Amino acid sequence: MVNKARSYATRSNIEENRYLILKNYVAAFVGNRQLANQNTDDIFQNRIAILENIELDESNQVQVNFRESQINKAKVDFLDHRAKLNETVLSVNEDLLKVNEVLIQVNERILEANELIKNFNAREIQENKNLLSGGVVPENATPESNAEVVESNAERVKELRSIADANAERIESIYDAVATHRQVIQENSDSILSRRDGIEENHELISENKKVIAEMISPGE
Repeated sequence: MVNKARSYATRSNIEENRYLILKNYVAAFVGNRQLANQNTDDIFQNRIAILENIELDESNQVQVNFRESQINKAKVDFLDHRAKLNETVLSVNEDLLKVNEVLIQVNERILEANELIKNFNAREIQENKNLLSGGVVPENATPESNAEVVESNAERVKELRSIADANAERIESIYDAVATHRQVIQENSDSILSRRDGIEENHELISENKKVIAEMISPGE
């Protein structure tokens, strides 16, 4: 019974870790990623606005070509960044697909375990019915039959003790892994918040650049 309690307590901790992992995933991908992508778009808009409004001699084809080539370079730079980011997104998608496949297998094993419990209960219900209907007659017992049951019980208890000891070791190992995961998850959470601060700082710098660009392209008084 101790193993049962510790097994379910460990399962509860694992579920908590999974919830925290999903929380970090949402914070990193839906939160930080979208903010960072918006920063990228704003930076690109600023870059194009700067290049389109630099002062040059429109009659000088070399200077005009310089501006156009720099604008095209900026577009290529950002497209290259987007392509590499898409590769990362697809790679993560493939990893998530594998995770889902494992979770599907876990669900199937849980269903199998539930079926095992159901079948066991059905057999034991029938056994109780047999007992209630006089299926077991103490008068038919003999010293030999009793000794046989006692010996069988002792052998099964010995096997169960061995299984219980092995399970206790597995529980301890799983518990240690869960504790390690919890620490890593917390470190990831702290890192996500720290990086969000950096993303927000970038956003402030981008906004400042926008103001300068607006002043640069606004008609003079």
